Amino acid sequence: MGRLLNNLRRGSSAHTVEMGGDGFTILRRTGEAEMFDRLAREVLNGAGDDYVAFPTADRYDPMSYERVFIIPIE
Repeated sequence: MGRLLNNLRRGSSAHTVEMGGDGFTILRRTGEAEMFDRLAREVLNGAGDDYVAFPTADRYDPMSYERVFIIPIE
């Protein structure tokens, strides 16, 4: 598994992690929309060979992300 996925699973000041099923979800921390959006875009742009990513937009601001479900490809 790549370094990005390992770092994502640890959580950060911008996100928390929920494990489940075939993957895990990163969720935006309250008050960290800008930082989480940058992280979500990095995750989405890096998807391909190591993992697939399914984002969920913020229901109040569709230009912002609320969560991203990540499924590692093994």
